Amino acid sequence: MFKYIDHVAIHVKNRDEVVRFYCETFGFSIHYESIIPSGEKIVYLKLGNTILEINEKYRGDIIGSHFCIRTDSFNSDYQKLIDKGLKICQPVHHTNPRIPEELGWQRAVFEGLGGEQIEIRR
Repeated sequence: MFKYIDHVAIHVKNRDEVVRFYCETFGFSIHYESIIPSGEKIVYLKLGNTILEINEKYRGDIIGSHFCIRTDSFNSDYQKLIDKGLKICQPVHHTNPRIPEELGWQRAVFEGLGGEQIEIRR
């Protein structure tokens, strides 16, 4: 079952400048940093229960900004989106854990009806 939005990703021109701005202006703190398979660095910022993913114009299968929905039944929710006819942008694969409890989690990305990209994660 889908639970809540895990994070919103913002694709920017200058990641380091934007990270500094959000931290200094709004009080976000760096929650997690990761290098994805393309070699690009992404930074997760946290403010309360809100997580923003900041990265520079990713050139892979994910284009533009996206949002991620957490699920506690990944396989059935993944199939539900396939059954709805949504196009798969990135098939199921493991994701780097931001915290130890996320070790072994999976993610997949779909194209929504309006062309938006929807990531599901568990």
